[in-house]
Amino acid sequence: QVNRLEITPDKRFLAAAGNSHIRLFDVNSNSPQPVISYDSHTSNVMAVGFHCDGNWMYSGSEDGTVRIWDLRTATCQREYESRAAVNTVVLHPNQKELISGDQNGNIRVWDLAANSCSCELVPEVDTAIRSLTVMWDGSMVVAANNRGTCYVWRLLKGTQDNHQL
Repeated sequence: QVNRLEITPDKRFLAAAGNSHIRLFDVNSNSPQPVISYDSHTSNVMAVGFHCDGNWMYSGSEDGTVRIWDLRTATCQREYESRAAVNTVVLHPNQKELISGDQNGNIRVWDLAANSCSCELVPEVDTAIRSLTVMWDGSMVVAANNRGTCYVWRLLKGTQDNHQL
């Protein structure tokens, strides 16, 4: 089973996230075998992506964790506890924050410099967040939930202005 695909910034590798693992494939190879497998998650991996320099990868899993992986050493460097199955994770354009959405309806901003959650939003209690995206300039975050509702947060000079679509 494959839940998410993502290509590295240098276009050399394809990450395939599945049941408790992430497999990295060489896109220039005919081999069906992965170059490496990341197996520390204990449940479905629902999100995967890469830092712009390609040195690390992030993932989110139904095991309730968001993880950062060092691609040079193939090891998990950080783990953040979400307390609920993680459905989606995006990297903020500043490359210094991860934003995750979980099954309980929580959106968390993970400050990578502080190594902690810097903000938590709950647009609708107990309604799973299915998808997140961030505007290219970081000025807006949009979340969609299981009920088909989209929430928009405009990030203005340290304040948050939100509305529902």
